[in-house]
Amino acid sequence: MTRAERKAHNAAMQRAEDKHVKEVVLVSACLLGLPTRHDGADRRREEVVRMSARCLLVPFCPEQAGGLPTPRDAAEITTGDGRDVLDGSARVVSMAG
Repeated sequence: MTRAERKAHNAAMQRAEDKHVKEVVLVSACLLGLPTRHDGADRRREEVVRMSARCLLVPFCPEQAGGLPTPRDAAEITTGDGRDVLDGSARVVSMAG
């Protein structure tokens, strides 16, 4: 998170606290039951959905936000994790090659 993003986030959270608004939580859209997975399905988790009683849940699909369609080929990170992908030492490879 950049300094500007952190500042904006902190300001938004302060406004929320001032108004007694629920905490805002970014949640993977598929966990809330939205059909955003690579195969067009969801991965709904009731324990995540129940969080809405105490938090404002904001559904987000990083793959769709990055421009990938749904459905799409399944993909996985090879030899590392997300940080390794960002620094160029690992790759994201689709199951189709």
